[in-house]
Amino acid sequence: MKVKKEDKDSFNEALTMIANLQNIITNVEQKQEESTEKFKKSLNELIPQLDAEINELFEKSKDEKFLKEESLGDMYDMLKQLDAIEEKFNELEATATKYNSW
Repeated sequence: MKVKKEDKDSFNEALTMIANLQNIITNVEQKQEESTEKFKKSLNELIPQLDAEINELFEKSKDEKFLKEESLGDMYDMLKQLDAIEEKFNELEATATKYNSW
């Protein structure tokens, strides 16, 4: 059985394209692994920072001035501070949720 030159050329071109595609897939997999490792490293650095911020915020919220009766005169200022603490808490909570989803 005789095979046309056009068919041979098409077949060889298909083999070349398959080889190129395999190389592309290998490169993508390699880059994906590298990116995943970088992401893990970055996340491992971000989590302790988040934890430190949460602990700092917790310490601020336990300040005695919020519980002492003599501080009641500065109620407006205390409420403002507590609002700021709550706002920061909400930001940190959103960040923690985002990290957990990753």
